[in-house]
Amino acid sequence: MALATYDKGSAWYKRDILGLRGAGAESIYIGFGSGHILSREEMMQKNFVRMSVGIDVGGRDATVATLVGISAQNELCLIDGYYHKQGTGEYMTHDKYVKEIAEKVLKWTKEYPALEFGGAIFCESAEKMFRTALSLEIKRVGSSMAVHPSYKKDGILDRIRFFCMLINQGRFFVAAHLGEWVEAFYGARWCEGARGRGEWVRVDDGSYGVDCLDSAEYGGIVFKGQLIK
Repeated sequence: MALATYDKGSAWYKRDILGLRGAGAESIYIGFGSGHILSREEMMQKNFVRMSVGIDVGGRDATVATLVGISAQNELCLIDGYYHKQGTGEYMTHDKYVKEIAEKVLKWTKEYPALEFGGAIFCESAEKMFRTALSLEIKRVGSSMAVHPSYKKDGILDRIRFFCMLINQGRFFVAAHLGEWVEAFYGARWCEGARGRGEWVRVDDGSYGVDCLDSAEYGGIVFKGQLIK
């Protein structure tokens, strides 16, 4: 009966249910599998000592907020998230996104005190007006969390290497209900044409949720110094 709930066209179903390998050598997170996906109950058992929120702001693509936690065992976990893609349901303006994300963050701070006391929000660095509006809305709903621009100084390849390392060491987990994020880690792949020119470029053509990856990276990369010693 449980199999009926899977999207049979998804990378998740093909790899973990049918046992097929997707994307071949182009796959980025080749170590990612069912062992990195936790139920809500398993995730709730984690003792999160540090937390953050990463936000990627989409135009025609998805706008995503990811709640990230570092466990007492130095594991990086994607605990919960906000996801909306234009063209699916209500049309969203930046103002609407700001209000919904602020409410979501407020809910998270009540569930996880470590987020409110010591956590921060890292929002797409190119979206200064969005960050300003979000900061004001966060304060309006009663949270004291600061909103910072996402850290991109070391580049996207550094963020990818960081996540690959944690995956391969068994220190990265995603909550099972975050279907778009799970699919993104399964579906992420290198651009074959660019690789032929000696470049490493992550495909960003809408075939998988790269916005989920960006959001998770913005929230997680700030803990790199703690997780790599």
